[in-house]
Amino acid sequence: MTTWRKELKYWLDRNNETWSDIVSCTLTDEKLEFEFSKHGGPYEGEAFYAWTKNFVYFSKEGECHECTEVGSVPRNPCDTKPWCVR
Repeated sequence: MTTWRKELKYWLDRNNETWSDIVSCTLTDEKLEFEFSKHGGPYEGEAFYAWTKNFVYFSKEGECHECTEVGSVPRNPCDTKPWCVR
């Protein structure tokens, strides 16, 4: 089982950001803590967006089409790393 908070924390860490970098999130604290199975069938959890100064985070159906994931894209994309689309 996982929560959006755990999944979002993984991506924040990967992008060298923290919870304090989040400007806004469309989920309440309660909905961030909703437990769901990441790999247990069709998309679970409520769709959301969260953003920081540098990235936008969002819920998405996983590449396997039977899992739920968080994705991120830069808010101000450019052609050079590390600000490439992930």
